[in-house]
Amino acid sequence: MRLDRRLGRTRSILAGAAFFLLARASLAQEASTTGALERFQPSVAGDALFGVPSPGASGHLVPRAKAVVDFGLRPLSIQDGDTRYAIVSQQTFLHVNASLALWDRLLVSLDMPFALTQGGDSPTVLGVPFTSPQSAEVGDLRIGARVRLFGEDRGAFQVGLGGYLVAPTGPSGYAAEGAVRGEPHVVMGGRVDRFLYSVSLGTTLRASARPHTFDARAGAAVVFGQDFFQIGPELSLSTPFTREVLVDTPDTRISVASPVSAELLVGAKLRPLPFLVVGAAAGPGLTQGYGTPVFSAVGSIGYEPQASPADKDTDGDDIPDKRDACPDTPGPENDDPHKNGCPPDADGDRIADKHDACPNEPGPKNEDPAKNGCPVDTDGDRIADKQDACPSEPGPKSADPRKNGCPPDTDDDSIRDVVDACPTDPGVPNEDPKKNGCPPDRDADTVPDKTDACPDVPGKPDAEPQLNGCPKVEVTNEEIVIRRQIRFRFGQSSQYQTVDPMSDDLLHEVRDAILKHPEIELIEVQGHADAMGADEYNQILSQSRADSVRAWLIKRGIPPEKLVAKGYGASVPVGSNDSKEGRQQNRRANFVIIKKKEP
Repeated sequence: MRLDRRLGRTRSILAGAAFFLLARASLAQEASTTGALERFQPSVAGDALFGVPSPGASGHLVPRAKAVVDFGLRPLSIQDGDTRYAIVSQQTFLHVNASLALWDRLLVSLDMPFALTQGGDSPTVLGVPFTSPQSAEVGDLRIGARVRLFGEDRGAFQVGLGGYLVAPTGPSGYAAEGAVRGEPHVVMGGRVDRFLYSVSLGTTLRASARPHTFDARAGAAVVFGQDFFQIGPELSLSTPFTREVLVDTPDTRISVASPVSAELLVGAKLRPLPFLVVGAAAGPGLTQGYGTPVFSAVGSIGYEPQASPADKDTDGDDIPDKRDACPDTPGPENDDPHKNGCPPDADGDRIADKHDACPNEPGPKNEDPAKNGCPVDTDGDRIADKQDACPSEPGPKSADPRKNGCPPDTDDDSIRDVVDACPTDPGVPNEDPKKNGCPPDRDADTVPDKTDACPDVPGKPDAEPQLNGCPKVEVTNEEIVIRRQIRFRFGQSSQYQTVDPMSDDLLHEVRDAILKHPEIELIEVQGHADAMGADEYNQILSQSRADSVRAWLIKRGIPPEKLVAKGYGASVPVGSNDSKEGRQQNRRANFVIIKKKEP
């Protein structure tokens, strides 16, 4: 509280807190107790800071727009004794803000404020009633223009001149002035690497009874990434040209406690998309000037695309960035807009030939100079992946597109030779390395299924297709079947024969089969002949054959009591005796099981 005696009782009541500084030349009589309170005025859409204008205007015919919400706590209060009353306890404004950049130098803008919420105590102090706002109101439309006078856009130092014309679109009160205002100002600022700054000096000239003011704003920020994020402080000051008196009567004088309104904001902005900017700021009031809140907060979201100046030439190749396909790398002019201003790039992969290890083949960037600009070659076999039929396995070149760049596979079974157990025979995958890539062989007798006459029974290779891979001997319930004929040779006479040694392997298998089946108690070794001779002759011949086979088996370990020999002559033919092949089939020996142990 401040006391000032004048014409009897004079009291000075502390009232207010603000963001900008207010003033007027003089007040001889009672002053109005109302007037637009909001000290915070958002900068134009596209400016870097929240409340401090920028000196430049970036782009041509580039529209930008944003919405700003700001909140002020207790922007106007009054002290009566030990009690402080809030004439305006809070205000929340929505600003709809739009701008248009022209010729990379001129900026025109509009800002329309709306008081969304307002409140206060409507106190009466020393008999003076103060009516607090209680509802939403329309503010005053602000029309602006700014021109950059000196410096390059986004340069280290720029100077701009601008101003706002504020039209009384809202009713007179605490959200609107009710009279025209003019706000000329000069702006200085710039950007050095990641640091940007801006300073604005100006005045607010009012047609209302409230005093004119001198206004100053300053702010700075540090920028990270490609303008992705920025953070920094802002300070706003405003002071009236004369002391502001709200009530002046013979008995009472009420004036603003502080001639200076000052407010500090610390804010951050984020650009998640090239055209989208969101921001938030907050800070305290530093004085008790008219309209200065105890605390304020600001939030914004805007469509604010960046634009390069028309004459900017970042790489200095005399081709403006807006026509330069490679604005950061100098290069010659080119009729192709995609190559204009780019260094020579024969393969069109956007890697200059002088840095391209494969200048005639397009490829991606690579930290390895030997691979930079070369087609992707995952397996390093010098065959680009797009031509490599096996891009993850190194292999030689091949005229066959299906094999180009693949490891050798001689039999073309898709199993490379290095792991193919049968590299010259096409086969199938197998978990057993010894069988991987080999033809299927179900009975594992080394005879592939496709040539195995008995694919489910192991046997040995045989030159005769019908016997290939089949066992020579098989035991059934009735007999021991042999799939080859036993050969005989003549003894001292043509009627008596002995086993030819070339049939020893076959008879060894017969012997082994008998030994493996001890349940067989008696086998009849049968001898047969063709019908070419007399019956008596054929009978003697067939008996001789049966006897010689029985003798061979007994000599090699088969008990004599297990074998009986019997000749059948030509009485049991299996083929026609009219043909050579049939007679050959009839000259044979059989092993019929006569007796077996009961299971």
